[in-house]
Amino acid sequence: MFPPLNIAIVGAGPAGLTLGLLLHKKGIQFTIFELRPKITDEELAQPVGSLDLHEETGLAALKECGLLEEFESFQGDTTEAQVIADKHGNIIYHDEGSGTRPEIARHKLTKLLLDHLPESTIKWNHKLLSATSTTTSGYQEVELDFGQKGKHTFDFVVGAGQSLSLFSEC
Repeated sequence: MFPPLNIAIVGAGPAGLTLGLLLHKKGIQFTIFELRPKITDEELAQPVGSLDLHEETGLAALKECGLLEEFESFQGDTTEAQVIADKHGNIIYHDEGSGTRPEIARHKLTKLLLDHLPESTIKWNHKLLSATSTTTSGYQEVELDFGQKGKHTFDFVVGAGQSLSLFSEC
C-alpha cells in the first residue's frame, strides 16, 4: 500500500478552496498556500464581482462538498437578468436570464468555502518564489520555495492561482 500523498494547493481562490474542501471531505491531507494576508470578515462583506456556476462544473463541485443548499441561500445578490436602457432611462431590452448558471458574489462563495475548511489547512502570506521538481528513489517530488516562509516538499502540487507561469517550467 502507498503512503498518503503530501498535497499542496497554490492559491486560495474559489478553485483552490473548493479542491481543498473536496480533499478534506475525503479525509485527504493537503495544504493551501495563498499570497494574500488572511481575509477578514470585513473584507468578505465588501461588494465584489460575481461568478456564475455551471451545472457540470462549479455546481457539481459544491454538491460533492455538500454545500449546494447553503449556496442557494446566498444567490440573492446576483442574477443573470439583463436590462438595457438608453441614455434617458427608457428600457430597450429586458430578460430574466436563462437560470441555468446561478450566480454568487465572489466573497460570499469564498466565505462559504472557508467556513467549512479547517483554518490550519491554509497558509496565508506565502508568496511562491519557485518550484523545483526532483526525483528521489523513483518518486518525483516538488519543492516549493516561499522565501523567508521556508521551503516545503510535496508529492503533488496543484496550481489554483491566477499567475502560475513558473509551473510551466516544472
